[in-house]
Amino acid sequence: MKQTPILFNDEMVREILAGHKTMTRRAIKPQPVQPSDGSYFDAYNGGPQWNWWASDNRQHLEQIINCPYGKTGDLLSVEGVNGSLEITGVRVERLQDISEDDSMAEGIPFEGDQPSPRDNFSALWESIIGSGSWNANPWVWVIEFKRVDSGVSA
Repeated sequence: MKQTPILFNDEMVREILAGHKTMTRRAIKPQPVQPSDGSYFDAYNGGPQWNWWASDNRQHLEQIINCPYGKTGDLLSVEGVNGSLEITGVRVERLQDISEDDSMAEGIPFEGDQPSPRDNFSALWESIIGSGSWNANPWVWVIEFKRVDSGVSA
C-alpha cells in the first residue's frame, strides 16, 4: 500500500470533511492518443494500468499508463484532513462523461433553483484548470475514495 499526497482547494477540503466529496477527477498527463480507429482505452488486468485496445481485443502496448495517485486500497494524504483517504476505485473516462450523481460526489452542492450539478462541476473545472478546459474534454483519472480513521486520538 502506498500513500500519495494530493492537493485540494479549501472549498473541496471542507466538502471532504463534511462527507460530501468522495471522488476527484484529474487530467491524465500526457493525454493518451488513439492509435487507430475503433480502438478503446481500458484497464489492463483490471488496472492500475491502462492502455489502448484494438477492436479485435489486441493491446497497443506502446501507451501503457499508470495512475500516479495509486490503486484501490492505496492512501491519499490531504493537508487539512486528519487520517488518510483510502482509494476505493480508479477508472478512466472523458471529462464530459461525468454524470449528475458523480458531479455531486465531486462535492458540488446542488439546490433546485441552481444549474444542474454537472453544469456547476464544469464551471468549477474551468475556474481551476482554465478557460476552454471543459470543452477540451480530456481523458481523466476518476478516483473514488473514503475517509479512514488514522487511529490517532486527539
